[in-house]
Amino acid sequence: QLTADSQSKDSVIFLSSVSDEELVKLYRESKVFVLTSISKSVHFEGFGLVYLEANACGLPVIGSGDSGAEDAVVDGRTGILVPQNDVEATARAMRTVLENKELWQKLSENGLVWAREHDWAEIIEKYIHIYRET
Repeated sequence: QLTADSQSKDSVIFLSSVSDEELVKLYRESKVFVLTSISKSVHFEGFGLVYLEANACGLPVIGSGDSGAEDAVVDGRTGILVPQNDVEATARAMRTVLENKELWQKLSENGLVWAREHDWAEIIEKYIHIYRET
């Protein structure tokens, strides 16, 4: 409703039931991925695989601190973490990434490596090694 009543109504598109192929296409058409979750009591963002998905498509990411984003985003290396519910900090982070081509490139490249390091095949091998050592 907020979007429908605003001047940006023609710039915002809400999607649902997006296929994996379409999701990858959308990531690749984007310049930055932003998900700044807000924790409320027992409701909070878990690990945040979407940050790794975006990194795997070469996108720098912006997430919020004190959430699962802290486990999926390396602040200043694969993306930027901002305080929860801080619109100004989020806007600054977005401008910083989008206006600084060198930073965008660094976050993109590091994010690709980070995503590969956290691919399920890599994680499974680590667990197998731990189980065998135990």
